[in-house]
Amino acid sequence: MRTCFIVNPVAGRGKSLTAMEKCGARLAQAGFSYDVVRTSRPGDATALAQKLSAEGYELIVAAGGDGTICETAQGLIEAISPAVLGILPGGTGNDYCRCLSIPSRPAEAAEVLLSGAPRTVDVMQVDEFIGLNISTIGFDSAVAQNAAKFPALGRFSYLFSVLYTAARFRRPELTISLDDGQVFTGKRYLFAAGCGTHYGGGIRVLPGSDPGDGLLDYCMLDRIRMPGDLFTTLPRFVKGTLAPSERLHRGRAKSLTIESPQGMTLNLDGNLFPGRTKITMRILPGRLRIMAPAGLERKEP
Repeated sequence: MRTCFIVNPVAGRGKSLTAMEKCGARLAQAGFSYDVVRTSRPGDATALAQKLSAEGYELIVAAGGDGTICETAQGLIEAISPAVLGILPGGTGNDYCRCLSIPSRPAEAAEVLLSGAPRTVDVMQVDEFIGLNISTIGFDSAVAQNAAKFPALGRFSYLFSVLYTAARFRRPELTISLDDGQVFTGKRYLFAAGCGTHYGGGIRVLPGSDPGDGLLDYCMLDRIRMPGDLFTTLPRFVKGTLAPSERLHRGRAKSLTIESPQGMTLNLDGNLFPGRTKITMRILPGRLRIMAPAGLERKEP
């Protein structure tokens, strides 16, 4: 397959460049030829994917984090492209790869490109954006926003932001309307919906989600009590083993709407969109083909 890599050089603080080097070495060993282009600003991957598709590339590989993968997918979808999306994990979390069993190690990810098979997956239409993995509103979006305030802390900025946000966070009032007529109104600690299983670097927020079942999985967490839940509820929530209860709700829908008079920050596959009072999500079944391990049935990571 005629192949080109779209590399985000700043993904994972340069991790994508190291991943490209290691992947390239394995591909060269196999005699696999390819081209490489780099992004320089947000949105580049979308435009590049459209351009490469028009030029006849059959496999377009996103080398970066979940944001880069999402942008590349958006370009292929907007171009109504027959090209297959390949993934070379090179970000910080690399969460979307988990639901497709794509290895995080570059040399192993290269093997998927060499011997894998295209798998048809769903995508999310979230307002004017395309998403592949998970959309969230609430505590984690606030954490991601606050982390940008502490760049001097480097890789510790996210951890510090969790503590900083936990001390100040106030649950937003949300009205969540599902396509089957159900409406949930009240204060929520976290709302997540999507096609993937993990986000935030390994938090298994949607453990039963299947990227190809034609449905959005969703999760509503009403509250967290501190410090009581710190060593009980939270670890089980992170692992995806916390059972549904009066404060944790799970389900599936084809579409949903979220409204809040306070304004919301949407976290879509790692990209933040603040100041939204209404967010609509719907599933677009089977809109994308992704190179995945051949003959490997979906399994929980």
